[in-house]
Amino acid sequence: MAIEAEDVGAPARARPCHERVSGPPDDHIRRIRATMSEPDELTSPVQGKLLFGIAGIFFLLGSTVSFIAALAYRAEFPRAQRGVESGSIVEYVCAAAGGCLGIVLLLARTRLPARLASILPLLGVVLLTAPMLASQRTTPTDAILLLWPVLYAGCLLSVEVAWVTTAASLIALVASSLIDPRLTLVGYGPMAVTLVLTVCVVVSLQHRLHAVVSEFERRAGTDVLTGLANRRELVETLGREAAAHRRRGSALSVLMIDADRFKQINDTAGHDVGDDVLRRLGALLRREFRQGDLAARFGGEEFMVILIDCSVADAAARAEELRALIAAESAAWPHTMTVSIGVAELSLDAPVSEGSASLIRHADGALYAAKQSGRNRVRVAEA
Repeated sequence: MAIEAEDVGAPARARPCHERVSGPPDDHIRRIRATMSEPDELTSPVQGKLLFGIAGIFFLLGSTVSFIAALAYRAEFPRAQRGVESGSIVEYVCAAAGGCLGIVLLLARTRLPARLASILPLLGVVLLTAPMLASQRTTPTDAILLLWPVLYAGCLLSVEVAWVTTAASLIALVASSLIDPRLTLVGYGPMAVTLVLTVCVVVSLQHRLHAVVSEFERRAGTDVLTGLANRRELVETLGREAAAHRRRGSALSVLMIDADRFKQINDTAGHDVGDDVLRRLGALLRREFRQGDLAARFGGEEFMVILIDCSVADAAARAEELRALIAAESAAWPHTMTVSIGVAELSLDAPVSEGSASLIRHADGALYAAKQSGRNRVRVAEA
């Protein structure tokens, strides 16, 4: 079938779209997660507000508890049994430093990059350990407060940071036991076991939570019948890709695909056969496009494919190959079918406000032209 287009023969501005690199069925889900973990997202004010806000509260409360505990502990024993006298100065200095740090974190929580939160648990361990080493005494309060950095890291940061924080806390306990004559294995052993068990439980819960969130993400962005991305995920992805391609000045094209006379398939063969045909068409689209492209069910018997870094000429050629392939392969399906395809390219000169909506509108117009010209056609939107 002929392809009607203006400037279709123009040289491509991006890499060809003909060579396909198939991705697994849930490739679009991995793209969602990758987008969520980009560097820009890691420095977002919302995430920083949460991480540093909680850390600030931890440091303020911890410093207050440490200061009160230090006063109460030293008042409880005679001077000869209080340990190194200079240790009290270190205790008060570390408590004051923790309080000041907590205030700074609360005030600047929206302006700090979230990745800096990874060092806060270790900093907390240092502020708790320094007084123990300086005074050569380890109080129950000091040991309990070592749980706080572990809980913070385990609940809010990565598994690696949680285990590193736990290891640092264990080293702090062992070091304190070596210089505190009263602290033996019986004294610090239960606390060490508690630290390890705490991080194990928290990390396990974190894994379960991530699994649940991932499943919700997959279901929220996936069409149940075909396993492709749904319209919601398509629109969100197209908006992100359009903005990214505008910044790079690279080509972005879309295919709008419609199953010809699909109502007749439902009327003559039944809805079960119609659903089976749509599932087979979805599997073919998932198989035929490159990893990184996104095939989605737009609604009913309409599908859409986002072709990243793909010029309109390459997209039109790819659409023609797809049209012919569907006509050939569907001969072995419960019901043969053909498709009409509209092709459109993102205009870098168009207003930013139009964005993906304009691209979808142009692709839909090209699809309508393909339908009007007899179906089983490929048409390209005019520039």
